[in-house]
Amino acid sequence: MGVPAYPLNVLAEEDCLCLLAQYALRTRNFDAYPNLKVIGEDIVKKCGRLPLAAKTLGGLLRTKNSPNEWKTVLNSKIWELPEHKSGILPALRLSYQHLPSQLKQMFAYCAIFPKDYEFDKDELVLLWMAEGFLQQSEGMKYMEKFGDSCFSELLSRSFIQHSSGKESKFVMHDLLNDLAQFVAGEICFTLDDNMETKEQCKISTKIRHLSFIRHKYEVYKRIKVFHELQGLRTFLPVPLKSKQTFYLSNNVLLNLLPKLRCLRVLSLSGYNVYELPDSIGDLKHLRYLNLSRTFIKWLLESKYSKIRRNAQGISRLTCLQTLPKILVGKSSGFGLGDLNGLLFLKGMLSIVGLQNVVDVRVAEEANLSWKQDLDELEFKWKSDIEDSQHEGLQISVLDMLRPHRELKSLIIEFYKGIIMFPRWIGDLAFCKTVHISLEGCTKCMFLPPLGQLPLLKILYIRSMHAVKSVGAEFYSNGSNLEIPFPSLEILWFDKMPEWEEWSFSYNVDRRGHFPCLRKLTICNCPKLASVSNLRLLHLHNLEIEECDDAILKSFTELPSLTTLQIQNIVGLTHLQKELMNGMVSLQVLEFRNCASLVPLWKNGITPENLSSLKRLEVWGCPVLVHLLEEDQRLPCNLERLEVGLLSKSGEVALWPEKPYISQEVGNLELPKACAFFRG
Repeated sequence: MGVPAYPLNVLAEEDCLCLLAQYALRTRNFDAYPNLKVIGEDIVKKCGRLPLAAKTLGGLLRTKNSPNEWKTVLNSKIWELPEHKSGILPALRLSYQHLPSQLKQMFAYCAIFPKDYEFDKDELVLLWMAEGFLQQSEGMKYMEKFGDSCFSELLSRSFIQHSSGKESKFVMHDLLNDLAQFVAGEICFTLDDNMETKEQCKISTKIRHLSFIRHKYEVYKRIKVFHELQGLRTFLPVPLKSKQTFYLSNNVLLNLLPKLRCLRVLSLSGYNVYELPDSIGDLKHLRYLNLSRTFIKWLLESKYSKIRRNAQGISRLTCLQTLPKILVGKSSGFGLGDLNGLLFLKGMLSIVGLQNVVDVRVAEEANLSWKQDLDELEFKWKSDIEDSQHEGLQISVLDMLRPHRELKSLIIEFYKGIIMFPRWIGDLAFCKTVHISLEGCTKCMFLPPLGQLPLLKILYIRSMHAVKSVGAEFYSNGSNLEIPFPSLEILWFDKMPEWEEWSFSYNVDRRGHFPCLRKLTICNCPKLASVSNLRLLHLHNLEIEECDDAILKSFTELPSLTTLQIQNIVGLTHLQKELMNGMVSLQVLEFRNCASLVPLWKNGITPENLSSLKRLEVWGCPVLVHLLEEDQRLPCNLERLEVGLLSKSGEVALWPEKPYISQEVGNLELPKACAFFRG
């Protein structure tokens, strides 16, 4: 099997040895393992100092404890196999050879994913289950947990890796994808976009697992070659999850799929399918059927009966593990009490329609505190419920919906409990929570003590109309904390019309406030004028929109700031000289609709103070728009400049009459500019 060539970066020998130690011994070096160091050095030489090879071999050697076992790997005959015939690195082939047999099968199945394809862990585990790969031991009751452990093992051995784009997604390195295709042989196949007719693509009848990159309009001609694959077990259009709607030929549903009698995996996710043909019921081996984001409203059990989408009796499915969303009915349909016996629910659960709960005992019966595998919860009320009777009830309902302390993500929307939240929100017991969003809780006057949560990284607070002050209650409820919000990276305040004061009731050490904060956004808080001095030493991105101009005076130290965005600050005339001079890392500066803002250099700020600035945008600031007049200068490293007033159509209505650019400025991009003069 021929594979394309890839440019491979190599490490210095010492760096590669450290990488091997990191993955094999979970240490930075071999200092504590002198008996393994010499063998490790020889292995590094054999793998060509390639980081991917060092990682996979490290994952293999992690299970080997003695020098003799390491020597067995070093002296393996696989190193002698010619690489040019298969295109597979011997180190990768050797790592695969030492996988347990079940993991070999699961890894080879991943050959159905196109290169660079981002996939979900849970989705892959379900596919493994459907194919019958998860034959767990007697002591492990649930296949999903066994699948999770297998996935984690492949991840730890670097056969799978985290996506660089999305933390929750995973990918395979191109070379490992080549390895998966090599070991899978003709069993797995990905249909190339160019293979649209039988003449163009000779497909082996041995194929059992097939994926194809879906098109907007999936015509029968493109995939009719599947007719020959009578033993096909997997029919998988990718990507599995997409907001786009795709269109599938009826011929596929009526003439192709019913003939694939061995199918175990069938995904129609995202297609414009309104109903399934009766013949789908003849697929007796089907174990996985994905109809998400289709237009199907019911499934035909027979010609005379329908299984409704919101079927009653779901509470009897005591082994149910996935239930992403429930709609709480008023008198019929799903009730919170139906969750009582579903102890094995895991992942995400969104409970919508909580305004329909009229008895707090029903919320208690939901028994959420016993569901330890539910790590993401959403509680949603209707936005327009305002009467006082519901306010008291909502306090009790939310109090009874206390989840298990393993919770990682919590979203609460349109809760109308008055004054404050239940005590469990912000409780120290929830030490694994990383994400919280509070939105539309318009009657709450105080924020919960979220500063106590040690791992909280992302916090969104929106439309909290009754909050006037944020202070000590936000950081703790009296617990002895060294510093609140020790892990917070993103903080967002939006639409808080009555918020007036933001104070800090604790002493700040050398790390400043919010020691890990990377992004701070404050929008639509027009009364916020009293803010304690903020030392945000690690802040990278600051966005202020539709607020009092006094808020900008509260920022005292921003040495790590790279992006500053200021919008719709009506009374803002200038930025403090001390603040601007302290932003030594600033690369992006944006002003929008700040009508009173004067040119930067007229406040004692010089271009030299912004020597790192690469991009400057000034829109809708009629005074500042003249910053390019002849007596003005620009920072010497500026690469992009946008300046002007916006017309109603969004086009530039004004540029400076005599724009001037210093000869010191290098390559400069000027969008929509007609002419500029270089001095």
